[in-house]
Amino acid sequence: MDINSKKMKRNYIYILFLLVTLFSACAKNEEIVFAGSQIEFDASVYNANASGATYPIVTRVPGYGRTIVTTTSSTFTADPLINRSSGTIKVRVNFVSSQSSNATTLTYRVVPDVTTAVAGTHFNTSGSFTIPANSSFGEISIDILNPGATTTGPKVLVLELIGNETIKVSENDKRLGLSIAQN
Repeated sequence: MDINSKKMKRNYIYILFLLVTLFSACAKNEEIVFAGSQIEFDASVYNANASGATYPIVTRVPGYGRTIVTTTSSTFTADPLINRSSGTIKVRVNFVSSQSSNATTLTYRVVPDVTTAVAGTHFNTSGSFTIPANSSFGEISIDILNPGATTTGPKVLVLELIGNETIKVSENDKRLGLSIAQN
């Protein structure tokens, strides 16, 4: 190969490189943006659904932004079990949207057809929670009550988020079950 052929081949490679760079630099970078606002249970996002249910039923107090830790190791301490002596526990609700400069109060309900826990006997909860101004999270407080030890097994409390005209509910993560041990 003579020197001119080598230069020509090298120039061809440079031109090809420039064309590829130019056209790839001109490619439109698309951003995926969620349109609207929605809420979801943080624990439902991170934990698997219970067998035969469309939501998780947790036996331990859920941590925020992670799966529930069930065993203690040198790195992690297991999350506390939910039992009749747990007192007040809190579960986080994620607000998937741009943060608002105003606090927003939303509601939730106890799902009666799948809840075996009895309000006033096994738990108390208000039915509403607030997402503070400039925040992406709210918290639901549940007072776990101690009716005394029983042998009837755990009581299950299933909560469901309710949206409003501007804030929708994630269909996949709108319910969360809490199994309250009674022994």
